[in-house]
Amino acid sequence: MPTGFTGERLVWLEVTVKDADGKVVFISGDRDPNGDLRDGHSSYVHAGKVELDKHLLSLQSLFVTQNGRGGEIEHVIPIPYPFTSLPRVLPSPVSLVFTGEPSTERVHKMGIEPNGERWGHYEVPADALTTNGTYTATIKLISQPAPVNLLLAIQDVGFDYGLTPVQARDALVQGAQVLWEEELKFKGINR
Repeated sequence: MPTGFTGERLVWLEVTVKDADGKVVFISGDRDPNGDLRDGHSSYVHAGKVELDKHLLSLQSLFVTQNGRGGEIEHVIPIPYPFTSLPRVLPSPVSLVFTGEPSTERVHKMGIEPNGERWGHYEVPADALTTNGTYTATIKLISQPAPVNLLLAIQDVGFDYGLTPVQARDALVQGAQVLWEEELKFKGINR
């Protein structure tokens, strides 16, 4: 599996269903105009400009931080940060692998454990299946080192090689790798 920033590495399924004429009738795992997946961290989803991808199968681990009054919430965090000053004891008396650091945040792992499996569930609306012809479903497992929304969180410090945030975004999106791809054909339903 390609590597990347542990708490933000993207691995997801992109599922596209096309009718016999090549028209897309269903898609999941696609990107918003900024290059992000249509998930809870997409600025386009937050602005109501694109719809949340309810079928998205993403294995991206997420940073979860404690709220000031209890509970936890997902965040895009470029570097670990504490809400309060924490005493630092070197070496640490406990393993940071088990506790994470600082204690106010953790990584919510969404990957697949060894010998495990994860299944996506997709429903194509019946009214989208308009012909009796053959439909094609293209399924891709894609990996990307980090999401575009992470770039937005770190853009104030700048990028190496004189890249602009747009150039860094484009390079990140173009660097995504298709790890596996399958194409399935199925017949439409008669109405």
